[in-house]
Amino acid sequence: MSLVQLNVVEGRLRKAASGAIWFPIWLSWDEDSFPGKEWEDIGIDIISAITAYIIQAPSRRRQAVQFSDGPYRIVLGPADNVKVFIRMENSTDGAAYAELCAGLSSFLSSTILCAARVLDRCIENDWSGQRVDDLRQAVEALYHYENNRKDSEM
Repeated sequence: MSLVQLNVVEGRLRKAASGAIWFPIWLSWDEDSFPGKEWEDIGIDIISAITAYIIQAPSRRRQAVQFSDGPYRIVLGPADNVKVFIRMENSTDGAAYAELCAGLSSFLSSTILCAARVLDRCIENDWSGQRVDDLRQAVEALYHYENNRKDSEM
């Protein structure tokens, strides 16, 4: 099983006139990354899509998470209580960059950490709007899911 983590650089958030919030966001494992280290994208949309998949795991179904800037997507699933399959691919032709079986707990933890750090920065910047509301809901859902997982392990 691979240690796959979500990464962000919350110190480089910028808000477009459209309300989209751009910042570096990418997945990393071993010595590799996807779509690339410090890839700039509309990160809240990515975090929200990953959250939607994680909180309904374990699941045999799959969910695509499209990066807005470029032909990149990750396909999550299937998953169980321990692991999640993650395929990183070109959304134009479906060619795979990598296929990994990741530990669900570490992927969940990194997603929570990134989501919370970005939300904190949005609050510090006094930003509001639908995307910030979506991020706030994602953070709450991730914490709730993590607490339920911990309770069920006891």
